[in-house]
Amino acid sequence: MADPIEQDYILKTALSAEGMFALYEFTTLLFAVNYVQTRCQRLIDIIWKDSKIALAHYDNLIVCSQDLRSHIKNLREILDLLEKVNFGVIKEKCASGKTEFQFFGHVETKNGVRSNMYRMKRIDRRDSLENRLDLSGVSGL
Repeated sequence: MADPIEQDYILKTALSAEGMFALYEFTTLLFAVNYVQTRCQRLIDIIWKDSKIALAHYDNLIVCSQDLRSHIKNLREILDLLEKVNFGVIKEKCASGKTEFQFFGHVETKNGVRSNMYRMKRIDRRDSLENRLDLSGVSGL
């Protein structure tokens, strides 16, 4: 997914490779360097702003229910809304009937949120945190 760069700014993206006699200009911003993630989250926030049965962040959606009957009703409501806004569901990523799950480095339960002990142990060791990837593994982001 790429967004076009305005004509006036294309020259500002120009670069040349060592030993080459050419100037390369970008005409689009690649997914990783633009604001697609921010726009995506804004869209998610708009879609789910009135929901009292679901928590949403990027492509993570958690449907909360008290019992099986209400959970089935809530899932139908959620799936109808997803279809209405032309969003899909990846069945392999779905799980149902869980009373405990991990979400952004924390463990969510019916009694509340607690720290993920595995991540806490990694922080205590500190010796394994050598770069950004290690840090993101501990933070859950």
